[in-house]
Amino acid sequence: MSCGFDVHSLSDVVREEATRQGRAHTRDNLIAVGVQLRAEGGTGALARRVLPRLEGRAVVDSIRHPGEVAVLRTLPPENSVALLLHVLEGYSYKEIADIQGVTMTAVRSRIARARVAFK
Repeated sequence: MSCGFDVHSLSDVVREEATRQGRAHTRDNLIAVGVQLRAEGGTGALARRVLPRLEGRAVVDSIRHPGEVAVLRTLPPENSVALLLHVLEGYSYKEIADIQGVTMTAVRSRIARARVAFK
């Protein structure tokens, strides 16, 4: 945790996949695994893998491809705002409901739909 934020690195996602594949964490292997993940899952593949880990106040670093950012931009605004308020800013569902002028059930649905978009 850094300054009250959980830090998640997309590079860690690549290292975890390399480990799963039994590959050493050499520069060449990590590059190959990153390329493989993006070839199989699209340019936003790493962001989609890290999303389920984001709870409370979180920061994602090691973003190396515009496709990772593009995944966030494809979400409907009300869903992405709810998700970002919850995951990045640490707002509760109640606080988000008050901000967005909707019920907590609507907030839960918006966040769930946003998370599904990343899988």
